[in-house]
Amino acid sequence: MRTLDFRYVVVRSGADYGQIWPAEDSEPTIRMDESDGIKTSFSGEFLPTVFGFDGQPITGASVNWISDQLRPELIIDGNQKPCGVFLPARVTENKSSDGADLISYSIEAYDRCWQVRDTKTQTSLYFAAGVNYIEAIVQLLTDAGIVLISATPTTVTFAEAREDWNIGTSYLDIINQLLSEINYNPLWFNSDGLAILEPVTVVAPKNIDHTF
Repeated sequence: MRTLDFRYVVVRSGADYGQIWPAEDSEPTIRMDESDGIKTSFSGEFLPTVFGFDGQPITGASVNWISDQLRPELIIDGNQKPCGVFLPARVTENKSSDGADLISYSIEAYDRCWQVRDTKTQTSLYFAAGVNYIEAIVQLLTDAGIVLISATPTTVTFAEAREDWNIGTSYLDIINQLLSEINYNPLWFNSDGLAILEPVTVVAPKNIDHTF
């Protein structure tokens, strides 16, 4: 008989740090909105204790809500399947009625598009004529701290020098503008937290991946 379970891994500096458990009666949720700049979000109420992967509390451990990331996983028959990598954006402490004890955290987190959107131009952004579109986009992602990237190459280059964007423009807006100019999908991140740069796929019978 198939068994299903979930775990919620805390990732620190690219390595698994521990896991957090949902508060009683809490049902963490992952939502996706393809039309939004930030495609997926993750929310739930969690206990403040960090647990090891043996199920025991880690003495002195706590989540750094500024720099740590969260990776929900679906476990099917003991096999882990990641469901995305998320950055905590809003964290609320829930305390006891007398305010003395921390009971849980309410967490709202977003995929790594949030990190790209939060990175903005500090000076005038300039690309010379002849620069390859995908190479320019990869450089923008790298500057935003994104290093895990899967990019479909293109031969399209800038026909003329570009300096279109005001100081303070979000990198996500710039990247999605450039992607649209070469008929690529907007930036998105897969379940492993990998940035995906890929052309728009025209719907056709030959492109069917699944049948029911």
